[in-house]
Amino acid sequence: MPLADKLRSEFSFIKGNYAILVASWVLIDFAMELPATYYALYVLQLGATETVLGMIGLFSFLALASMQFPGGYLAD
Repeated sequence: MPLADKLRSEFSFIKGNYAILVASWVLIDFAMELPATYYALYVLQLGATETVLGMIGLFSFLALASMQFPGGYLAD
């Protein structure tokens, strides 16, 4: 069995709205990660300390995590 046929059969469940969701998530995640490479250097050049940079990351994570529960509840 050729590799393309095997991949097509393995991922055959990805179709319709789910395929659109997966494709848009891949594009959005890729676009969000591009500036993240240099974000810390940018913030440090603006005059922030490493502690402030860590706090920005912590609060960003907490804000994202706090939306997971309501989002999951609404999705179900």
